[in-house]
Amino acid sequence: FFPRFEFDMASRNSGAMLRRAAAGAARHGWGWVGTAPALPPRISEGVFGSAGWDATHASSLSARGMKIYTRTGDKGRSSLFNGARRRKDDAIFDCLGAIDELNSQIGLAKEHILEAAIDDGLVAGRLDQIQCRLFDIASHVATPPTSEGGEEEAARLVRTAVDPAWVTELEGWIDALDKTLPPLKNFILPSGGVPSAALHVSRTICRRAERSLVSLTPAPSDTPEAGPSSPEVGPASPEAGPASPEVGPAGHAGLDPAAGAFLNRLSDYLFVAARYSAMQSGVKESIWRKP
Repeated sequence: FFPRFEFDMASRNSGAMLRRAAAGAARHGWGWVGTAPALPPRISEGVFGSAGWDATHASSLSARGMKIYTRTGDKGRSSLFNGARRRKDDAIFDCLGAIDELNSQIGLAKEHILEAAIDDGLVAGRLDQIQCRLFDIASHVATPPTSEGGEEEAARLVRTAVDPAWVTELEGWIDALDKTLPPLKNFILPSGGVPSAALHVSRTICRRAERSLVSLTPAPSDTPEAGPSSPEVGPASPEAGPASPEVGPAGHAGLDPAAGAFLNRLSDYLFVAARYSAMQSGVKESIWRKP
């Protein structure tokens, strides 16, 4: 993830600035995916940031003319990729924060796996790939469509699109790991050694990130499931409002269903990866027993 840059929205259309950012990311190994960044150097204060960058990083970045801090977010507002300024407690930033937290926890779980020397290529490397996918999904969340449209916005939406193949890939990984595990005959508790427990924590954060994502979905899309007579979302309900795809400032009308499907499947993958790590560690999982 990017260090704490405040993206200068006055120059956000500058190709030269993005090229410099891409070059800087490549030099520092910041996990840039593809040949061009999906996000500008600084999407939101504290969302993709890291407060722990030392003076060496700060001085080297400042030497390239990209400051670590700009004070533009000091009043509680920050910018999305489309240039819109929103409060930092906006639901989109909340979702981005949950995805960032999930990514960080997966990174910690991966380090526990490597430190325990239990990796056989079936988990740690895939966690690294998952972290990149989460970065891409955060890019998608940070790019809601605007009413203006235009070629520039169309290009941004294409660049931050979510590939449904990522979900299919996760399903293949889940099936491959599940075949190696003993059948589940009891509810298990988060346990099985440090790597396994860390993956269980990742799983729970993933569920929260998914809930945050769902909260951005326009309510009318839920109407077919609730039924026309539902007092909560039915057409006669004063709370439901008009059946319009538009959403308020806290919503996101352009979310790809594949993003939610990915997070939903990811929590399943983290569950089987936790069980697999417990097996690789030789640590018995604790099972639920009624007191």
